[in-house]
Order: sequence, then structure tokens, then C-alpha cells
Amino acid sequence: MIIQTARAAPDPREPATLPVGEATRRFLAAVGGPPAAPSTGAAKATGAFKRYADAEHLSLPDGRGDVPPGSGPAFVGHLLRHLLGIGPCDWTYDLNRPGVWPGPVTVGVHRPVPSGGALYPIEAYVAGGPPGLPAGLHHYDRAHHALRRVRAGDHRTALLEALTVPPATPPDLVIVLTAVFWRTGIKYGDFAYKLQCQETGALLAQALALTEDLDLSVRPYLDFDGALLDTLLDLPKEAEGALAVLCLTGAGAGAGAGAGAGAGAGAGAGAGAGALGSEAGGVGLGARELIGRRAAEAVDPPPSVSDSLPHLAALHAAATMPSGRAGTGGSAGPGRPAWPAGKGSPRGDEPAVRLPEPVPVPLRAGIGHRRSAPAGFAPAPIPAAAFASILAAAAGGYPGELEGTPEGPATCGVYALALRVDGVPPGGYRYDREGCLGGAAVPWRGLDEIAAGVQPLTALALREAAAVILSVGDPFDGVARFGDLWCRLQLTESGISVHRAALAAAALGLAARIHSDVCHGATDTALGLRGQGGEPERGGERFGLRGRGREPERGGERLGPRGQGRRSLSALLVGRSPRRTPVRWDPWPVADRYRPD
Repeated sequence: MIIQTARAAPDPREPATLPVGEATRRFLAAVGGPPAAPSTGAAKATGAFKRYADAEHLSLPDGRGDVPPGSGPAFVGHLLRHLLGIGPCDWTYDLNRPGVWPGPVTVGVHRPVPSGGALYPIEAYVAGGPPGLPAGLHHYDRAHHALRRVRAGDHRTALLEALTVPPATPPDLVIVLTAVFWRTGIKYGDFAYKLQCQETGALLAQALALTEDLDLSVRPYLDFDGALLDTLLDLPKEAEGALAVLCLTGAGAGAGAGAGAGAGAGAGAGAGAGALGSEAGGVGLGARELIGRRAAEAVDPPPSVSDSLPHLAALHAAATMPSGRAGTGGSAGPGRPAWPAGKGSPRGDEPAVRLPEPVPVPLRAGIGHRRSAPAGFAPAPIPAAAFASILAAAAGGYPGELEGTPEGPATCGVYALALRVDGVPPGGYRYDREGCLGGAAVPWRGLDEIAAGVQPLTALALREAAAVILSVGDPFDGVARFGDLWCRLQLTESGISVHRAALAAAALGLAARIHSDVCHGATDTALGLRGQGGEPERGGERFGLRGRGREPERGGERLGPRGQGRRSLSALLVGRSPRRTPVRWDPWPVADRYRPD
């Protein structure tokens, strides 16, 4: 007698039991609607920042004024403060009733880079560095603007072991950005992972803008062995995870990023006695040697989210495998969207709008002036030239390890809703990096359907904004090559894109604010990503990603849901500043440091 046993269904908390791409599919299905807070029960919110109270610490200089890379800890403090430091503060008064004394004051304490719900889940770990910075793995204590040593020993070599395409030799400084999942998840549920990846991308864009005029090689890395990194950093399992690695090397440190560098690897990231001045003879220890060493313990560590946020936990665990193990190909990446030159869109029969030649905008100039627009926008048009410069910044390249990143994001493209732009008819468009806007081939029906799917304050801001810049991509186009890591790559690059656009808008004197709830089905329809029947278009033929590889299958069935295709990932509302703005106090006035010429 043959006894057949039923096969257990895949456990969403055990990614090893899930087919490639299944964690992505389940995550997208779970967060398809408006973000809702999970049932927290007896759970409590985590602290606003992580602390290693008993660890050896090094106070950092405040980082004001001009801080050259060769100034040792002062430069490290300058960089970290302008990425994750505390400040500025907003005092918002109720001024809706003329002649009435303002009501209660709302005080907000912010960070230099925007965060979903102002919850700031990203932490930073630092290894290596200039003379005067003790060798070891350090955590940035933002509350005290100090480094806390987590573990002794030079960790640079060990951290680079996790990278799929590492530099040939250790850089002067390695910064690992991690996310505390519950800090955002307590409010947004599984949707928090999308916000955390986008915030990581915004931090990378901020770091590149901070160093764009300095004699440094700066390169972000997104493809790595996340399980190894999490172990090296001694992160609590299913509570915190590494999302990006940033490597910095001073000028004069060797050229070339190593034979394994992909086509997107820009300037070299070799080590040496460069401008950052790493210590001579600093040969780092390997990962195996360091993992066994005792690490400092964090105060009140965050809780595991495996039960409270199962789809977030499953996707992050599945994305911890580097591309060489998770997918079918190597790490070069699928390349950027290959749109035909001189056409406004992949379909040449669609109408196109030629924008003015974009004027390059120094993104550093927007750092001290960028702020979200809590009071909305003044309903007034913006010049087409400014619109073109903002779009060019969003679609601009960066020195990443994925193929094609010097020309633009490798995993997503840029679209826009033109609402009040001089000389541009209202409607949805795709941007082709040649200065053209391709029509969406869908009649413009106004904002009513889009505004109906967002929060009330977003709907008000949407009706006042002059334009919406959107990052768009197919969440399954790169799964065959990258596995579930593709989703994280795409969300992180969308954060890079929209934050670059926000900095460009700020440098041009405009207000901007990221609204993730704008990315829904009605918006995709207005952009032409869905047909009149609401079914998404497949992105394989029209999006034109190079090296797409085979379509992953599961039991003879296509991995993605039928009709799955491109969708909006991130949205940035842009417009003129309103008359009513919060009173802002900046404890370290970056506006004096980064003022447009």
C-alpha cells in the first residue's frame, strides 16, 4: 500500500522553503492597498534611536563649516550628522483663523533626510576611517553625536567579504545602513519595508550629494550577502537588517575597483593613504575571525517581527541572498531602461513634449534648503526649465555597482504627472533622458480618481502641487537574475531617484514632499501603466530592460500574477512654497554651508 503524505505549504517566515520570487509576490499582494497599522497587542514602540550605552565611545566634532576629507573624525562627524544627525526642529502654529491667537504648537524633531512618518528607522555602523578613529566596528549614536564601539578590530575587509562585487582593496571608510523594522512597522505594518528601502536610497543620494565636489571616491553597494552582514554587525535576527553599504576612499588611493567590478562601477575604490588617511598597514581581519569576538550589547533591543510583520520578515530574509546565489545569472544587473534615443517613449507613435534643455543643478545646494511641505503648496505654475532640471536629476546616474548606473537607475524609470507646468499640457508622461516627455496614451481625466485613493492631506497637497515625479518599475523583471533581492534593489533605487529630485527642487527654490500613498492603481492608469480595463501592462517588451533572462516559473505557472507589470514605486510632489510655513530652528545651520551660488 502506498501512503501519500500532504506536502506542507511554504512558511512565509522560512524563505528557504519559498520558490524564488514568491516572497516578493506575497509582499506586494499584502501591501497592495493603503498601508494600515498591524494589530500590535501588547507590543510597544521601539526607541527613536539605538544605543550601546556601556560601549566605549568617541565624541565627534559638530561638523559645521567647511570640513575637508583629510580632517579625520571631523569629516566623519560632518558626514554622519548630515545623514542621520538630530535636527532641525519645526514649530507649527495653527494660523487658520485670522485675528485669533495661534492654538497649540506642534513641535517636530527631524533628521536631514526625510523618513516615512518621521519615524527614522535607519541606523549606521562605521568601520575603518581616518587617523584618530579607533579601529573597530562602531555604531553612530545620533543622540550624542558620537561613535560607540561595538567590536574591536578592523572590520573593513570582513564587511567587503559580503559584497557580490567588492572593491579590490578595502576603502578608507565603510558605512553600513541598517533598518530597525518595528520602528516603522508599528505604524505602517508590512508596508514599512518599502518605506525603509526608499529611505535608505534617500540617504545614499544625500551622501553622494554631500561629497559631489570633494576629492573622494564614493560608491554605494546594494547587492551583498545580507545574512553575513547581519551576523558581522551582531544584529538581532528578524528585528534589524542591513540594507546598503557605502564605501569612501580618499584621492590618491589607487585606482580601479577590482577585476570583478561591474560596468556600473565608477571611479576606483582602492585603499591607500588617501585624503581620508586610513592607518598604514591596516590589514583587516576576516569575517570568521571577527564573528567569534564578543560584541557590545544594545540597550532595549528591538523585537522580532516574524509574527507581527510576516511578509516584511519573509521578503527581507529572502533578499539577504546575494544575486549570484539567488538568481540565474551574475551581478552585472539587467541594465537601465533602454528607451530609443530621440523619442519620448518606447512607442514612437505616442505624442511627445520637448522640454527645455535641463540646466545641471548642484544637488549639494539643495541640502540646506530641502524640507517637506507640511502646509501644502501654493497652487501656482512652475517654469518648464525647472521641471526639466528636476526630471534630469531624478533620472541621473550615480556610481553604483549595477550595470548602467552611471547613466541612470538600473531598475526603474522616471515618469511624471504635469499639473501646473508652463508650456506642458496636464497629463501623465514618461521621461526619456533626451529631454522628451512621452504621452501616456491614456486620455487625461484629472486628479479625482488619483486623489480618491490617498489620505486627505495628500489629496489636498496633490491638488495644489505643480507636478508629481514618480519612479516606476516592474517588480518581477529582474527576479530571474537577482531573486527576491530585486524588489529591495528597485525600492532603494527609487529612493535615490526621488531624493535627488527633491534636492534639485530645493536648490531651485521649490518645495517638495514624498507621498508614497500616491502610488496606486489610478495613478498607474493615468501614467499608461494600466489599460482602460485596469489590467497592468507587462513590462518586458515596452520597458526594455537588458539582460532580463528567463521568466521564472513555479510548477509550470508564471511567477508573477497574470498581467503583472510596471507600477509606480515612489512619488514626489513638487510645487511652490505656500505662505504658511512652519517656524524652523536649526541647531546646526546647514543652509549657511550649502547655499546656491
